[in-house]
Parts: sequence; structure tokens; C-alpha cells
Amino acid sequence: MVNIATIAAIIATVTAIIAPTITALINQIGAYRLRKLELFWDEKIKAYDEFLSASCEFMYSKKDIPRIEAACNRVLLFSSGITVEKINALTASLMEFAGSGKMGNIPKENAEALTALRSEIQKYRK
Repeated sequence: MVNIATIAAIIATVTAIIAPTITALINQIGAYRLRKLELFWDEKIKAYDEFLSASCEFMYSKKDIPRIEAACNRVLLFSSGITVEKINALTASLMEFAGSGKMGNIPKENAEALTALRSEIQKYRK
């Protein structure tokens, strides 16, 4: 017959072998999730920065339409709801400005887009 002390010793040994592996696995999953979030955050900030830079340069030069369109498309991938509307409105006004030369609502729409981008950034910082 097996002694209770022997069973307890076997359970303790198995637990001592398995516990560090489980702990390491849990830590790696947490590190992976954190790194994935960091990469997403970095790309989102780069997309926002590129869009703001391209739109400001476009307002003064009316050149490089593909750059502003690419920057707009990229920032839309990372944006949601009201920010998408504000970015689309600004981009449409910029395209109209390229054709007609009239500033129209660009300053107002630029400020609204900037505010929407800022609110999305602040949402992720919380």
C-alpha cells in the first residue's frame, strides 16, 4: 500500500516541475500582448503624424495628391467613428482646394480633425 507521505511528495515534485513552466507561459503571453499593443500604438501615432504633416504641406503647396490620399487611407485604418468623419471631411476639402484654389472650410475642418485625433490618443492613454 502506498503511503500518504509518498503521494504528497510525488504531488509536490510534479507541482514544482510544472509551476515554473506555467508561470513562464503566462508571463510570455502577457509580454506578447503588451508588445502587440505597443506596436499598434506606435503605428497609429506614425499614421496620425504623417497625415497631419501631409495635410499641412498640401495646404501650402497643393502638390503630392497621392501622398495626402495615402496618409488619409492609413490614418483611417487606425481611426474610429467621429474621427473618420472629420478626416474624410478634411481630405474632401483639401481635394476641392486643389481643384478650385479656395480654402473654404479647411481651417475649421483641420481643427476638428486635429481635435478628433487628439481625443483618440487620449482615449488610449487612459
